[in-house]
Amino acid sequence: MFKSVVIEHLDKHFPSLQVTDDLKTIITKEKGRIDVDGRGLVIPVETTLDVVAKCMGVSYSGEDNGNRFGALIAVGGVVSQKHNVIIPRYAFSIMWYSEKKELQSVKFSKRYP
Repeated sequence: MFKSVVIEHLDKHFPSLQVTDDLKTIITKEKGRIDVDGRGLVIPVETTLDVVAKCMGVSYSGEDNGNRFGALIAVGGVVSQKHNVIIPRYAFSIMWYSEKKELQSVKFSKRYP
């Protein structure tokens, strides 16, 4: 139900990203791979929050501290699918359980020029 994420010109804003010719895959030189599907971005579970924010062109509140998503439970109301999650285009929250089984949450919001 989510519209596709607009990723054209993303490489100009974030030089550390490499965008393939067909604009279907964003590869970061740092870590992880982010695929685009019809609903949004599919984020591999091992991707850190700072990489997600950079790829999305969004800001997030809360501290990353290098946390992985781990046992991610929901993103913007979309339940995670095994090891990947669907990230909607605009504002969203990410919730996951820490290693101590405590519920963690980070809110992302779209940056507008």
